[in-house]
Amino acid sequence: MGEQMADRPKKSSSKIKIKRTRKRLYETVPQDSTVADETPDSKLPAANRIINRYVAYSAGTAFVPLPLIDMVAVTAIELRMLKRLSDQYDVPFSKQKGKALIGSLLGGLHAGLFSGSLLKMVPVIGVGGAVLPMAALAAALTFAVGKVFVQHFETGGTLLDFNPSKVQTFFEEKFKDGQKAN
Repeated sequence: MGEQMADRPKKSSSKIKIKRTRKRLYETVPQDSTVADETPDSKLPAANRIINRYVAYSAGTAFVPLPLIDMVAVTAIELRMLKRLSDQYDVPFSKQKGKALIGSLLGGLHAGLFSGSLLKMVPVIGVGGAVLPMAALAAALTFAVGKVFVQHFETGGTLLDFNPSKVQTFFEEKFKDGQKAN
């Protein structure tokens, strides 16, 4: 009888603890720490390089002399950046969903690009007067879009559960950071 009891597994009264690895969506990261500090295998450094590359491309669209074509180029660049970030984080990408999310995230901020683009139509001073403001605005918008999606992907989010209204304040904060950097 003693041998039969030895063969049976003992019931443990302690409960299994599950470590929560997913952060809350849209939780802001304190200024003195980054998500990269919390996870050693973070994809954040590569994502930041992707953002910086596309910010430069976006700023370069200011040199396109044709009005409105530069706006289309900025949108295409932001969409391509989102595709690259999605690939970096192994998140399924949909072009239509990406366009809709970027459009709803930017809201009325594209109006500044529109007015700067139309300024290029003014003879003599148009292109020259629009280059610097357009470059700074396009770069800041692309920077903010990239940072918002990186934060979302770092917390385990996908394009399907992205809610632009919940990240609007974070987007505006990163937009201001992008304006200061340029």
